[in-house]
Parts: sequence; structure tokens; C-alpha cells
Amino acid sequence: MPSYEQAQKILEGLGYKNFKRISSRRIGVLVEGDRVEHLERVLKEIPQLKYRGDEKAIRVSSVGVLEFQDGSGLWVIFKPAKRQGSRSAGIDNENFLINRIKDFMKSKAKNINVLFRTKIKEYFIEQVKNVFSVGRNTKDRKKADIVIVDHEGNRFPISVKKVDAQYWESADRYYRDKAKNILTKAINDGKTKLFPHPKKNGIFVLKPEVAVAATPKEKIDVVFGSDILPNGAVITQTFTNNVFHWNDKNDTLEIECKHIITKPNEVRGKYDVWFLIRNDSTRKSIPDFPGLRIVATMTDRASRAVKIKG
Repeated sequence: MPSYEQAQKILEGLGYKNFKRISSRRIGVLVEGDRVEHLERVLKEIPQLKYRGDEKAIRVSSVGVLEFQDGSGLWVIFKPAKRQGSRSAGIDNENFLINRIKDFMKSKAKNINVLFRTKIKEYFIEQVKNVFSVGRNTKDRKKADIVIVDHEGNRFPISVKKVDAQYWESADRYYRDKAKNILTKAINDGKTKLFPHPKKNGIFVLKPEVAVAATPKEKIDVVFGSDILPNGAVITQTFTNNVFHWNDKNDTLEIECKHIITKPNEVRGKYDVWFLIRNDSTRKSIPDFPGLRIVATMTDRASRAVKIKG
């Protein structure tokens, strides 16, 4: 059973030098380039390791982790050396999807079909010619992270969410005026209270936080934006190699997903939209209420707040 230090020595023997100690049982290895290639190389070189791509593992890393097989619970986690910010995990997930589709297009040397599927829904794109990232273009409420182009030039914009995602967007600008009126009424009605921050002058603390159900139009704005409808989709999955399957019979790359949304009436249940007014001492998002901000969340994240009618 190797110790953390012994495991790091083994990895150093393969040329890795940049490490981040995540915990006593989790070794972060900061790498350049494709993390999947690093993962597969180390898995081949160190027979004591096994790959884990289950839900627990992909919550830690979108490409999965390596675990020592001796029962020690020691994990090796590959992280991008140049991106350790809050958006890196989401971007990695999108890039993993793009790269895997491109890999299959290259290996098959032709336009392939792509089928996103859950147990109850499918989203099919015939004869894919190209796929690329557009996630940095958010002008005019664009929501797509990637675009898939078919052989006729039709574009299919896709918003990608990880399995453990709880947020749709930051709604500070979109919802701040409405939030001010709702919050004022909620305080006057005694449904929540505002207190001075114990350590920061001029900053408030809200107890409890407030959640407001989105209207049908607000759901479309938040989930689909200006570009997903009518032929795009919101896909929920934390992508690993295990969810991609090639079907030789119809030249189709089948991709397992947790959830697919293509229509406004499918934004419900766990994926419903709530505007959460919550504490954040660094924000002054709502006029007259410094220390609060607004985020558009899914149902689970809003469950701890008091529900207010908009």
C-alpha cells in the first residue's frame, strides 16, 4: 500500500514534476495538453492503477481518475496546468465532447451520424461535417457551448451541463430590477430578514435566502437564450470515454447522456429555473442591497431558500 509520497515518486519516475496536493488521498498532477492521453499513458505504465469513471470520480475530474487497486483509496487526478479557475471544469467537459466526436470523424474518415441518447429521449444529427466550441461568445444571450454542423451546413447549437451542475447562469444584470422589488416586499411581509454584516460595514446579510420561480419567458431566456431554439439542445453529461459507443451498422456515434432538453415544456422538475437571491459579500448586484446577488439555479439549489412569488 503506497503512501502519498511513494505514489508521487512513482509518478515522478514517469517524468511528472508538477503536483498539487488535493488531500492526503488525492494527488493532483498538473499537465499540459490532452489529459486523457496522460491518463491512458500512466494507466499503461503503472499496473497497480485502475481507471474510475463512475459518477463519484467524474465529479472530481471530467475525464475520470486513476485509483490504486490495493484498497488504499489513493487517487491520481489529472488537472490542466494553465487553467485552475472556476470555469475550467466546464470548459474541459465541452472540449472532451468536441475532441471525442472529432476523433471518431477522423478514424472513420467520413461524415458520421451523432446520436445523443438517454433512456427516454434521443437527439440525432445526421452526417456531421464539423464540430467546434462557441462557449466564449455570450453576446445577445447566446447559450451554446458547442455547435455541430451537418453535411448540408445546418448548425445545431448545444449547451452542455455537467451532471452535478446546479446553476443555469449568473442573473445579476438580467434580474436585478425585479429582484429589488421582490426582496423589498419579502422583507416587509416578514418572509425574510436583512441584517448588517458582522465584519463588513455597509454590507447586508439575508436570512433566509429567497428563491423565485421563473416565468415561462424567463425559462426560455435562461435555458435556451437566443440561439438554442428551434433545433438545438441542452445536454447534461459529464463526459468520459465510457459514454461513447460506435454503431457500425449505421455509422453512428452514440453518446449516453443523463438528460436532454429540446423544448421549453421539458424545463421542469430537477431542471426547473429559480432565481436565487443569496448572500455574497463581494457583490453589489441589487440596488440598495449591497452584499447580495442573483443566480438562476436548478431546483435542488433553491430548495434551501424561502419560496416567493414573482
